[in-house]
Amino acid sequence: SVYTALAAVFNLLIPENMVYFMDADDIAAPNLIEVMKQKADADNADVVVCANYITQSDKVDAGSTFSTLEGQGIVRPLDAAILQITPLSQGNNKAKSIKALRLCTFKLPPEPWCKLVKRSFLVDNKIYFPDVPVEQDLCWTVQIAMHTSSISFIEEPLYHYIQMPNTVSSGKFPFSMFQMVDFCVPYLKQRGYYKQLRYDLIVLALKGFLHLWQRIKPEIKDQFIEHFLNMCQQLDMRIDPDSTQGIVALQHKIYKLIPPVGTNPFGIRARLRYLYHQDQWLVTMTQKVLAEYYAEKKGHTQKTEHASYRHN
Repeated sequence: SVYTALAAVFNLLIPENMVYFMDADDIAAPNLIEVMKQKADADNADVVVCANYITQSDKVDAGSTFSTLEGQGIVRPLDAAILQITPLSQGNNKAKSIKALRLCTFKLPPEPWCKLVKRSFLVDNKIYFPDVPVEQDLCWTVQIAMHTSSISFIEEPLYHYIQMPNTVSSGKFPFSMFQMVDFCVPYLKQRGYYKQLRYDLIVLALKGFLHLWQRIKPEIKDQFIEHFLNMCQQLDMRIDPDSTQGIVALQHKIYKLIPPVGTNPFGIRARLRYLYHQDQWLVTMTQKVLAEYYAEKKGHTQKTEHASYRHN
């Protein structure tokens, strides 16, 4: 497919010094490369990550530039948890900071276009885009997070991601999520961070499941559920649509798994309370979808059996 070809092209287009990927239908600040390169040089960073805007395509025309789109997009800031991390190339707590970054792997923006990366860093660590439609960016970023020992952040948005109505992330490739998990689980186990990041991966998978369930075609729902249940087994989640206990894997003590934000104890507790309720909502909605699916299947089976009996 064209998306498989894109992964191959991305892996080949490695210039001499720094690597930057941009989507053809997006708009970057004219000084994006300059600003990110200066940051990389100043911090001796393997990777520089910037914030971005999310801008709807109906606000963009052929004459749009970065400056003319000012005020049109919604800022997608960098996660506060990663901004709290001590610069990895500085100080006596480098090992501690590197571990903190690894634990924030799934809080990094996954897209390549918000990153400037050293070519030698990619080559030396064999970081590549796997043959996974849609989710290949996330797989690439997971590899970066697992290997970098020097990363810097720019809070200023330097890029307009133009959100198209028919984007490939809109549900055209529903099974790509399972391929992403197939890639991440063994990779994180190999790097020794699977147990610490399993919870984040579960939350990501449940969000993907609920997002895609509303968009997939009815004729592939059985196959999609089968893949989802296999993924649950892979992530050590126990699923029982008739159980009031929900998904047992999400009953972890969240405060042990989520890096604190800020130093104010009340702020930390408030954030953890919010995350707890947010993730419980994911559990509840997933349980609801599964229960409705199995109820519908059961009703359809009973109808078919009754029709068959009457026909005979």
